[in-house]
Amino acid sequence: MTPTQRIIKHSKVFLEAANKDAHIRWAILLGTVAIIAVLLLPSLSTTVPQYKIGDVVRKDIKSPKDFLIEDKEATQKKREEAARSALTVYDFDNLLALKLKHRISQAFKHMQTLLSKDNPRSSTKGADVQSVAGSLKSKHPNEVISLHDQIWNEKSTFENMLGVHVDTKAYKVLVREHFSEQVSQGIVGLVTPVLENGIVGNKQLLIQQQQKAILVRQLSPKQETRFTDFHKFYSLEDAKAAVAKAGKSIFKDLDYPVRKVIIGLAQSLLQPNLTLNKEKTEERRNQAIANAKAVLTQVKQGEMLVREGEKISRVDMLKLQALESEMRKEDALASTLGFVLLAITFFVISFVVTSNTYRSPPLKNKDLLFLSVMLIVLFLLSEVSVYLVKGITSSIPRSVRASSAFYAIPVQAGAMTVCLFMGIQIALPFAVTIAFLTSFLFENQFEMFIFFM
Repeated sequence: MTPTQRIIKHSKVFLEAANKDAHIRWAILLGTVAIIAVLLLPSLSTTVPQYKIGDVVRKDIKSPKDFLIEDKEATQKKREEAARSALTVYDFDNLLALKLKHRISQAFKHMQTLLSKDNPRSSTKGADVQSVAGSLKSKHPNEVISLHDQIWNEKSTFENMLGVHVDTKAYKVLVREHFSEQVSQGIVGLVTPVLENGIVGNKQLLIQQQQKAILVRQLSPKQETRFTDFHKFYSLEDAKAAVAKAGKSIFKDLDYPVRKVIIGLAQSLLQPNLTLNKEKTEERRNQAIANAKAVLTQVKQGEMLVREGEKISRVDMLKLQALESEMRKEDALASTLGFVLLAITFFVISFVVTSNTYRSPPLKNKDLLFLSVMLIVLFLLSEVSVYLVKGITSSIPRSVRASSAFYAIPVQAGAMTVCLFMGIQIALPFAVTIAFLTSFLFENQFEMFIFFM
């Protein structure tokens, strides 16, 4: 046997063995699926062209799926409006009147107690009640302090207890009146109604909220009240004017010096008890902003986002950005892996069913290789035809839908070729397989699968 004959003989033996090797069948299967997956990758992972506002669109862009677009500018305006509409919070110290009443009562009682002391060792003669009504011992045995001096020494204590400065003339009047209950009650009577009504430190700031009302938080007990009428609240100047007017009316029968002292001390004791709570106001504004829902627009699958030749506007840019964000959520690798597993399962089932079909010829590895090559070639030609159809329809002056031209792609020419070489028993499952694969080029449309089958 010549060397050439020996090589031919060994080659025939090798090919006969390879024709039945199961590992080669799996290699053909995996190689076919991998090549088709690579060709199909652009269809599985949709990319959005990068544009800027004012750019001209190179080709039509349609939505591949349903998604929502957030109009960030409109959402921001809505949130700003929600923040502006949030009520400003003020704290109302309704206990301030009681605190002042207690301070006034304690201060006057302290001085009344001092005046009521009776010291029998007084050595002063012929003095009036203002100067020498009695005498007190000092720390030194031979030194005696008059009640007049003691009362004036207690002036600073009286001021501290009262919480305000008392001028000399007013203090003389109070000493002359023996710090009477009439004076203290008169002061309380003028201060209490004004404080219960509410004194605000900055009324101009309060008036600015007139269009939307305010929320007043009473400190004790804890409760909130909505106010729209701001004129009832006093500014500090208005409160002093109200006290002066009420004092002149109520104490018109008193001596002028006494009336003046009562009104003056009442005005000095006034202080704002309605204050802006910035922390709570900011908290309510943040809550209103958080509760403001985003402005969303729904885009349906197949809806035209931008057309070829148009300039990108702000709204178009929002749509493209939203589409890109949606596409990022879909993992292209996961989609490709899913297609590979689905294709392998489909091919294995088709092979098993075909092999067990009655009168179906046994398929050798060379037959499977032929079918795989036919699948890859037909799929590649179908993909190229899809791009050609889209390009041709977009350049035709009259509006022709690309989807209507897809039906002209000769997908089943491959099934006819297989039928000529291997018979109808193999051509039929091949037709189903090529229809299954090419349907992925048309966004998995079931009607395309039925047509090409």
